[in-house]
Formats: sequence, structure tokens, C-alpha cells
Amino acid sequence: MNRDYTWLRERAFGSADSPPTLVKYQAQQDLENFLQTILEDSRGAGVVYGPTLSGKKTIVRDYLAGLPDDVSVAEIDGSGMRPHDLMTDLLGKFGYPMDLASTDDLLQMLKVVVVQQTNLSAAPVVVIRNPEKMYPSALRILCRMATLTARQQFAIRFVLIAARPVDVLLQSDGMQDFARRVVGKFAMQPMTVSESRRYLHARLLVCGLKQPDAVFPVDVCERLHELSRGWPGLLNVQASAAMERAKSFPVRLADFSENHGKRAMNNTNETETSDEKPNEDTCTRLIGTWNGKTVFEVAVNEKKLLIGRSRLADITISNDYVSKYHLMLMLYDDALLLVDLKSSNGTLVNSRKVTTTILHSNDIISIGNHRIKVLNAPLPVESEIGPSDNADTATMKTLSDARQNRLRRFLRLAGVAKKKA
Repeated sequence: MNRDYTWLRERAFGSADSPPTLVKYQAQQDLENFLQTILEDSRGAGVVYGPTLSGKKTIVRDYLAGLPDDVSVAEIDGSGMRPHDLMTDLLGKFGYPMDLASTDDLLQMLKVVVVQQTNLSAAPVVVIRNPEKMYPSALRILCRMATLTARQQFAIRFVLIAARPVDVLLQSDGMQDFARRVVGKFAMQPMTVSESRRYLHARLLVCGLKQPDAVFPVDVCERLHELSRGWPGLLNVQASAAMERAKSFPVRLADFSENHGKRAMNNTNETETSDEKPNEDTCTRLIGTWNGKTVFEVAVNEKKLLIGRSRLADITISNDYVSKYHLMLMLYDDALLLVDLKSSNGTLVNSRKVTTTILHSNDIISIGNHRIKVLNAPLPVESEIGPSDNADTATMKTLSDARQNRLRRFLRLAGVAKKKA
């Protein structure tokens, strides 16, 4: 590429050292109007959702940065967040680092902080990205936060930013207090072809280029729109890649190879990709349902995961058939172990009652009226299975023996005494 255009590419379409110039299209302007509406409403809570690189996080940040200086704003990522993490993160953002207190103490401290700020100026704004990836116990703390009041108004205003609609989450058990405060939901929309062209040219114009079509002619703008599907973050990526690969200017359609779009996406440094959890397709996850509706989806990224009716559990399930501390999941490199904690009504895995078992991908755990599906469970170490005969019966016996041996080993590691039959 002509070296004279390197600075233009970096400034117009973004790099680590030179942030992209913010040019807003109609849907993003509509989002600003939506944010103003929910923050002026007495309920003061709203949901914004759209795919990665749709620009939702960028516009929310830009809008909130324009609020008066006496309005406190805290943004957190809810991915894998538990109650204690939620409280300490928020208090830290508000300037009160507290790591060692209990969750109840932290909630009380947060109440003091937000009530004080509301009384002095205005209710602070809490932005939560990826709320659908929070632990249910953290969502219940979020609901308790939603009930805090000062001067006969709510003491915290909320903006949830998600990749997909969160209607199921808001309708789930225990989320009523928060759901009642939601003013509305805003779905990000992509740009039209003409908006994409104006968007690309506007970015070049604000960087001082007087003739933007000398870089991106109309037909190239249409091609970039097609590759990006009209989403601004993707359009930035594709435009930057097109300028980098061009042999001369203006960019020509002949400069686009068949794999241009894939290469551009592989090299993107767009910050909004953090909205998506890395390696989500390979990490162990649990999907909980009740009456056929998904009520939670969490990643298993801790050594131990406690499930029960207690609010102190990592996953809280409010159901009379679920014990206070019902079961424990223990994660190892090559196994996910389930241990029933002498629950009153027992635990079923694939419709069979168990006390201890190693879980496999697509297993269904049943406790009370809830079902929990296991995804991407750790695979066994191949050396434990060892060689086997070609006959199916011999193979199945070898696998069964290996699993029993592994189960006994993990029970010893976990310090769990297996009952005699």
C-alpha cells in the first residue's frame, strides 16, 4: 500500500495506537435517544442487545461520557461473575475498594455509597455487559440492588448490554424486581447500503481526505457492506484490510480475494470482541431449564461449583424440592465429578439416581423440577482406557472399568467416601 495512506487507514478505521473516529449512523443515533429515555424515566433501567461489533458498547460509552461530571458511571463485565465479585467490582469502580468483607457487608456498603450519591447529585448508572453469563446468585444480588431507593426514587440506574435478547432471563424466577424496572429494550440494526457508503466516506472526510471516493468508490463501498452485513465494527475491519491489501488507489473490486473477509476477521483488534467469551465452544458449560425454558447458562471455570437452594450457593435454584446445599460439581483436567450432598430428594443423571458420578457431554442432571444439561465435559485421558480387543463387548467392558477406576480416583482426591452397595 502507498505509505502516504497508512496513517489514514489507522486513524479512520482504528488501531491499538490510534482509536477510530466515531461516526454515528441512524440506528446508533436512535440508541442515544433510547438511553436518554430510560435515564429520564423514573424506573431507570433498559436493555441493549446486538451482535458483536454492532457498536452498542461504543455508543453507550460515548453517550454516558457526555453526562454531567457529578453522575457516577460504573461498567462491568458480567461473564462468570459471582455475588462477591459483583459487589467488589462495583465498589471499586465507585472508588471504594473492599475485598475481604462478606457479600452482605458489601451490599450494605454499596447501599450507603449509591444513596449518598443520589442524595448529593443524581443516581449513579451501572452498565453490565453480558448479563446472561452471570451466575444466578449474582443476578439475585442485582435484583436486590434494583430495590435500593433514596429520596423516593431508585438509587441506581441500569443499562444491560447483551449479544442476544434476554427476555428469558428477565422472566426467570427471582428477576421480577429488576424486570419491573425495565423501561424498554433496544435491538441494534445494521446499516443500509447507502448508510455504509456515507459511513465509510465520513470517516475519511473527518481525517482530512477531501475526496473519499478516491479511496473507496461506490462499488467498493457496496462490496464492503456485503462483507460486513452493515455492522460498523465489521465494516471498520473490512475497510482497514482493504486499504492494507490494495496495490494502488482507489481500491478496486479486483483487490478482493475470495478469502478477504475471513482474513480480515482473523486479524481484527476491535475491542468489542470482548463481549464474546473466548473459547466458549470448548469450555465446560451448564444450561439450566425449568418447564422447558432456559433460566441460566454458566461456564464451569472453578474447581468446585455448589448448587442448591441457599443464596450462598454458586448456582441458586429456588425450588422446594432442592436442598439448601444439594450437590457439588468438581472440575478436573480430565473429568467433571458430581457429588450429591445427601440431598433430601436426591439427584438424577439421565433419569438414574446417583450419589457420585463422572459427567459426560450432553448428560442431563435433574434436581427438583429443574434440568441441567452438561456441555463440553472434559474428555478422559486416553492412556487410562488402554488397549482393548476388537470385540464390542470387550471394548465396553474396558471403558466401564476405566470409568470406575477414574471415579474411585477422583473420589479419593475429593475426600469423598463412597458408600458400600
